[in-house]
Amino acid sequence: DVFGLAAPAPAAAAAVATAPPAILILLDMNGTLLHRERGKKVPNAAEAPFLNNNNTYYYMRPFAEELIGLLLRAEKGILSAAGEAPAPHPNAPRVQMGFYTSMQQSNAAPAVATLTGESAAQAKRRIYPRAFNVADPQGKNSWDTHRDLAGVWAAQGKVGFGFSEANTIMVDDTPRKMRHMPRNAFFVPEFNEEGVARGGDQALYHLIVSVENMLQRLAAADWATAPPFDVRDHLANFPDLLKA
Repeated sequence: DVFGLAAPAPAAAAAVATAPPAILILLDMNGTLLHRERGKKVPNAAEAPFLNNNNTYYYMRPFAEELIGLLLRAEKGILSAAGEAPAPHPNAPRVQMGFYTSMQQSNAAPAVATLTGESAAQAKRRIYPRAFNVADPQGKNSWDTHRDLAGVWAAQGKVGFGFSEANTIMVDDTPRKMRHMPRNAFFVPEFNEEGVARGGDQALYHLIVSVENMLQRLAAADWATAPPFDVRDHLANFPDLLKA
């Protein structure tokens, strides 16, 4: 009994100690998952836009759909590939997926709803819009910002509430936005108009492979004896796509 609060029962304490870890995976939108072209389509695009919202065409990066499908299955504890029997793994990490963007929420929500198959209301729980970016004191320009992950972890009613540096991955195409927390970031080259026209981008494929391998290793771990979980130790083994 501490400060009038009863200590957890031994069985409950053991369950907490041996539970698989929780992981928050935040996906930047424009330049990472997709490219937006306002007022016109990209000439000779390799793929058609998946959304036209407010006269802006949204183009999906190759393997974005597969990445999101993987994370949606992982949220349910399913580590098997799409098309396989969707049985939850008893020791699967507890994954949550969110979307980070400098867009207004009204522009981000239709894209997230389309990508996840959820309603716009459900999608809003996942979206961290412009307000979750704060001024970058080291930025070259007055308008430069970086990711406010502390705000993400403190925002009740959102998927990232209660997470921390030890269990958050930020997938981004702009290193300066995460230079204050580089060990929590996985960087991909920017997906832009040229990438839309060229097609064949492999960046998110490499991320899928790395995430799948990490989740499988974590599901196989004995959390009664494993050291405290820190996702940054696993991110250190992900490929460096900016040097590739």
